Amino acid sequence: MGYTYFNEKFKLQYLEENKHRNMHIGDNIALLFDRIAPIEENLGKDLYDFSVAEILGYYKYYNTSSLESLMVINGQYKLYTAYALKSGLVKDNQNHYAEITLEALMSCVHKGLAEAKVISRADLLDLLRSSDVQNVSDKVVCLAVFEGIGGKNMTELTHLEPGDIDKKTRTVHLYGGRKLKISEELMNWMLESAEEYDYYNEFTKGTNNNTHYLETDTRVIKRLSNSTSDSDIQRHKTLNRRLDRLISATQCNALGIGALKESGRLEMIQNLMKKKGKTLDEALKDEDMLYRYGRIASLKRYRLKYGLD
Repeated sequence: MGYTYFNEKFKLQYLEENKHRNMHIGDNIALLFDRIAPIEENLGKDLYDFSVAEILGYYKYYNTSSLESLMVINGQYKLYTAYALKSGLVKDNQNHYAEITLEALMSCVHKGLAEAKVISRADLLDLLRSSDVQNVSDKVVCLAVFEGIGGKNMTELTHLEPGDIDKKTRTVHLYGGRKLKISEELMNWMLESAEEYDYYNEFTKGTNNNTHYLETDTRVIKRLSNSTSDSDIQRHKTLNRRLDRLISATQCNALGIGALKESGRLEMIQNLMKKKGKTLDEALKDEDMLYRYGRIASLKRYRLKYGLD
């Protein structure tokens, strides 16, 4: 892969002796070794000899909006340093990566990038109503995910048909069995999307093929008529490509599936606190919120990531 390592012989030894633990460890830690090599070169020492201040300085330099990414990186470097300790190479005999707390990692997360991936309902609706989003089906995808619709491989959305929508109660009967109440805007766009048979591609604007035909099936979100695969995985990939194009067209990083879902969850948490008087702990464990958006893997990490304390 052309990776460059500081203290190459020892790092190659580590990779060779530990590759049996996880089939992906080679590519993952090799890339992390490569990325930190210029810092090691500048400081004149292997990462296993970094102080806490030097570790956190590097993590800030890493410039990420993801707490989870920093947790993975720190975990890998901690394992490597433990190996170096057993080999008697760490000068102060301390694994400083084990001292790094969640709070310390959170202080290294780029706040501007993190905030750029959260969007309010009001701002999302303004964006979806703008000329930047011309396809009704794209509006449906964004708002549906924001309101908690998804499921494995996004099948709750890709299998949805007009007959699954109860217009009187604004309730959708989703693939897999869930029932969710949705907003009037989303319901109207879903019904309109079911009658949409042309798809405009922003990135072929100015050419002769900027409008593509959609299948004449009964689903709310249709495939292109020339699609060759009808698998759930392929439909999921198609939704991701649509959102990637929207992100490029609008320069709004909050339009990814994960970002939209967590934006919707955060807004629901805030509404539970403001409108229903729930405490933060109560809102984070609210049954309706968990039914709509799913379980939060780590409440402590979630609170830190979104500054909820």
